[in-house]
Amino acid sequence: MMRSHDTDDGPLKLRTVKSTFKSEDLKSRLSDPDSTIPLEQVRQLDEILTTKFHSKFKEMKDEHHLHSKKIKEVEETLLQQKKEIYRLKHVEITLLKEQKKTAKLIETVERLTFMCNIYQRDRSTNHNHSNIFRTKMLQQFESDAIFGHSNLRNQSKEGQKLSNVEAEENIMIVNNHKREENGDTEKLILGAAASSTESTVAFYAFLTHNEKNIGPHHSLIFDHVETNMGSNYNRYTGAFIVPTTGVYLLTYTVFMETQSYGSFEIAVNNVARGTVFVDNNTDAQNAYTGSTCVAILVLNQGDVCIVRTHSNYPNVRGSVRSDYLMRTSFSGAKIGST
Repeated sequence: MMRSHDTDDGPLKLRTVKSTFKSEDLKSRLSDPDSTIPLEQVRQLDEILTTKFHSKFKEMKDEHHLHSKKIKEVEETLLQQKKEIYRLKHVEITLLKEQKKTAKLIETVERLTFMCNIYQRDRSTNHNHSNIFRTKMLQQFESDAIFGHSNLRNQSKEGQKLSNVEAEENIMIVNNHKREENGDTEKLILGAAASSTESTVAFYAFLTHNEKNIGPHHSLIFDHVETNMGSNYNRYTGAFIVPTTGVYLLTYTVFMETQSYGSFEIAVNNVARGTVFVDNNTDAQNAYTGSTCVAILVLNQGDVCIVRTHSNYPNVRGSVRSDYLMRTSFSGAKIGST
């Protein structure tokens, strides 16, 4: 290659070289017409750099897509957690209301127990005094001091009515006293009708609706109760509270709609004790799949048992189904002592 000052016709050759370079490599313009590097080598370098650029760009694009997918999954998880927090707040409010009702019932029972103890003590020492005390106690039962209502004899005149439950309780009290006067001295004042089922623990409840778009760690609240002997299942929280230590049989059945699948578990004090997988990942119409778990467990008094989606399996999709054709349900019973 000759420079313009080497010969008289140098400028012409320089223009020729520049013109040739432009026509052969207009895209890159990486070479210098005064450079000694061959043009072919410049082309190869340009191709290598272009290939590396496209490869790196594709890699960054794939990485961006992966990050976007993870961000979307995190957002969906956060949304499910917000829904769960809202549901738990509602459950907390319901529990507080139930606690207030329970506190009032406990207070009433304590008063009745106290009066029963006094009555039995006095009856064992003085029969005549017992009759006087029984009359006074009946008057107390009918007064506002215990039930917060007006005298039963004057209610029709005053236009006040007791609730069905409270009326039945008062009738039971009066009938029990009549039995005592007829010689049945072994009956308690509040009646012994419920004592035969006191030791029986059994429950059965199911969902009355479909649970849409469930996620991980989602508790199922079986809102319709068919059987609840011992009143240890709470339809507002979906939890069975173990009343006494013993051997229990717990079972649940879960149905899922099409294009749905997930893992479910019995959680006792937040620890998985019985797990099943429901797989209905199909596009077929009117195709429903259900799974049942049966667990025989030794449980302690106060243990909390619920049914929920698996706490460590994130791939839960679709909806739980429960209607008159198939019931997603939870049941259990005490079958023995330890």
